[in-house]
Amino acid sequence: MEKLAEAIDMIEKVAGEGAINPVFISIDPERDSLEEVREYVKKFHKRMVGLTGSVKQCNAAARSYRVYHHKTSEDADYLVDHSIIHYLVGPDGKFRKFFLKSDEAKTIASGVLNLMADEFKAERAQKG
Repeated sequence: MEKLAEAIDMIEKVAGEGAINPVFISIDPERDSLEEVREYVKKFHKRMVGLTGSVKQCNAAARSYRVYHHKTSEDADYLVDHSIIHYLVGPDGKFRKFFLKSDEAKTIASGVLNLMADEFKAERAQKG
């Protein structure tokens, strides 16, 4: 999350504040209330939005992005094992690209900025 926050700042330094809408989705709604998720994301970036929902809704979101997640036990002090991937979704809600845990903030920022530039060029070409 710290790396993502750094990438967001790099992107907004070039494209302007609000050029992207960073979103975090909890996959553990049994433990993560909306208020807890909201407070959690603000520790990383002031503009990040935290989302959660019912178990059914969070599982559906995880399935749609092919996120692996598994609760390690039924104890009160459990962990959730999960894949760590950052997804770039376009303004139309469609998947564009993903970034891995191993990607550096600079790699994420340049990947997003390059895609934004490509889509801007394509949009201008369409308009003629």
